[in-house]
Amino acid sequence: MGKRIEMDLQEKEYLIQECLAGRMRMREAARRAGVGHSTMHNWISRYRAEGASALSENGNAQKRTYSEELRQKVVEEYLSGQGSAMAIAEKYKLRSGNLVLDWAKEYHRHREHPKETGGVSMARRNHTLEERVQAVKEYLEAGKGFPELSEKYGTTAQVVRSWVKRYQEMGVAGLEDRRGKRLASQTPRTTEEALRIEKSRLERENYLLRMELDLLKSAGAGEGGSLRQFRQERQYQAVRWAAEEQGYPVAEACRALHISRAGYYQWHSGKEDARTVENRRLAGLVKQIHDESPDKGYRRIRDDLARYYATPVNDKRALRICRSLGIQSTIKYTRHGCTRRASDPQYLAENVLNRQFYADKPNEKWLTDVTEFKYYVGPTVHKLYLSAILDLCDRRIVSFVLRDANDSALVHETLDRALAANPDAHPLFHSDRGFQYTTRVFHDKLAAAGMTQSMSRVGKCIDNGPMEGFWGILKRERYYGRRFTSREQLCQMIREYIAYYNFSRLQRRLGVHTPMEVYTQCRAA
Repeated sequence: MGKRIEMDLQEKEYLIQECLAGRMRMREAARRAGVGHSTMHNWISRYRAEGASALSENGNAQKRTYSEELRQKVVEEYLSGQGSAMAIAEKYKLRSGNLVLDWAKEYHRHREHPKETGGVSMARRNHTLEERVQAVKEYLEAGKGFPELSEKYGTTAQVVRSWVKRYQEMGVAGLEDRRGKRLASQTPRTTEEALRIEKSRLERENYLLRMELDLLKSAGAGEGGSLRQFRQERQYQAVRWAAEEQGYPVAEACRALHISRAGYYQWHSGKEDARTVENRRLAGLVKQIHDESPDKGYRRIRDDLARYYATPVNDKRALRICRSLGIQSTIKYTRHGCTRRASDPQYLAENVLNRQFYADKPNEKWLTDVTEFKYYVGPTVHKLYLSAILDLCDRRIVSFVLRDANDSALVHETLDRALAANPDAHPLFHSDRGFQYTTRVFHDKLAAAGMTQSMSRVGKCIDNGPMEGFWGILKRERYYGRRFTSREQLCQMIREYIAYYNFSRLQRRLGVHTPMEVYTQCRAA
């Protein structure tokens, strides 16, 4: 409900007449007037009962007097379940259903109330089902009259007469107190009542289905992720739309979307709790990281938050925020390649590494391999080969070379660059059994550098697992899903990524550090 709008008598009367004519929904009229749905309903009831004069500002101050007979008849009809307070008020042209409720309340409180205020001067009490049955039996079997029974049970003769009539029509079930119970949930006592109950049930079921369909359309069912504050944001907006524009009750709308009414009203008040505000801030940082590196999943985003944004959060929270924003890491493609024996190997080494993928210090164990990339110039497909050496201690790329041909010169230059950057290195050098690594020349280069050669077994790609893993990381984060149209573009991407990998890419196996940070720490130790 918005801020109440000052309206003159003619504007109020216009809105009411539009509602009565069916040209405007009551919720829409209430929204235009800046009042609640119940207030608008009261205006309409007063207008029906007293005309336009009831809408004046001093209308509430003008008290109407009601006869004793009318008040008693209204209360009896309400207490016997013949209609709701609002329906009975409209039937007898009373100002509102609240007046019926007030009369019934005074009836139960045993209090006198001045007639000029519309009170009921009856001192009555509630009667149990057993008392009603006993009173009816005394009338039917003992022959006692209505005045005697009304005096004995503290009620009126008309009430006792209504008990007898309902007992004769419906039996003991007719004497049950069904006030406050929804019609569709009651057990029918007559054929007519069963039809009314079934009709009410079907109408309510249809109403709820229609409301749920409208809500799901408005909330965007199936969109977004699972962070509660963000997911419920759309649901809260849908509830507000349903209540203000479609006239659905807030409680029913919240129940249909499985959210709490208290949560909706807190959101509606515009006051967000501290955690919601913090989640919104984190979502902005997560989106910024994702825009810079779309390949990152929630774990690496969490590491970046802690390292570069001084915002440590746990993995689950980062995952919820990423899901709410539709962020996920790039997929891992199935690898079809594997180590194959060279057709005519000149030298073969044993698998000395034996899958011991760790090292205590840098330049203790090096792995190497060659991988293939493609780029397109018009309809022609061109290939580019990357050879690299990886250190098992800090997982840095020691050296790499790009060439258009996969030949021995490619791996020889890669080794030369690694030795030039690390002249004192004498590591265990592991590779697969590619033809470049099984030549006598390459073996002699390793021996001259004081290195021990190790080779993967045939058909055992995992023997060179960390090197294969680096290829997968590079291609998954920068290569797959893109189409490179020039050699320069592809080479630039590879060079920039290897620099990023060595100096900026955090790795949890390294204690959330970069390879070069670990290398520097080890050299300083």
